[in-house]
Amino acid sequence: EYESTKIDLNTLTTAEQLESAAKKLAETAKQEPGKKTDGTGQVVFEKQELGVYLLTAKDQPGYDLVSPTLLSIPTMETDETLHYDIKVEPKHTPRPAEHTAPQTGLFDATIWYVEGGVLLLVLAGGLVIAAKRHEKK
Repeated sequence: EYESTKIDLNTLTTAEQLESAAKKLAETAKQEPGKKTDGTGQVVFEKQELGVYLLTAKDQPGYDLVSPTLLSIPTMETDETLHYDIKVEPKHTPRPAEHTAPQTGLFDATIWYVEGGVLLLVLAGGLVIAAKRHEKK
């Protein structure tokens, strides 16, 4: 199922590589029924086989986005001991604000063009009258 991604899990060494691989694998993964979190937001998987697991969260409107995560059982810590009892804190990303295009057409400028034209005509008429009065003097 994941062969098309051409990801070799044995070559991933940095957090960025793991994150990128998890996202790519999540895009191609079949969604299998999983477990739901309890009232405290936790979920427990017991007696899992050794291997690498892809953890994903269902997108819920109104909540932060949770990035997919790769989890290895066992996990080697910095002290080079293998750990089988693993706790994972999901990486939350704030949901981007919904961009709404500005409304257009709420203001009709036609009235301003008409009023501007009338004003120009009045000013032009006033100038003509003033010029004629000036000529008579």
